[in-house]
Amino acid sequence: MQASKNKNTKEAEPFYRLSVPKQKTSSEIINEARNVLRTVRTRRPFTPTEDQRKLFGSGSLRAPQSRPPSVFSLHASSFDLAESRPVSGVRLSPLNH
Repeated sequence: MQASKNKNTKEAEPFYRLSVPKQKTSSEIINEARNVLRTVRTRRPFTPTEDQRKLFGSGSLRAPQSRPPSVFSLHASSFDLAESRPVSGVRLSPLNH
């Protein structure tokens, strides 16, 4: 009878030791993620070359005025507006470089 009593106490775990699964280490998580990943073969899209094809060069069929709006020139005259001056209205002298 004594032997069976000892056997029961050895099998019983303390109440504070819950059956929580062991937490994975960071290397285990990374290795698991690497195993799930797969490589995908990619290729750049093919663009055929044409000798006559010009965007904005001298041989372009487009008029120079029809350049896209992202291309513009910025001159000093753009900053001579009243909005670009300080509230005091004083004109600032240019910086020496």
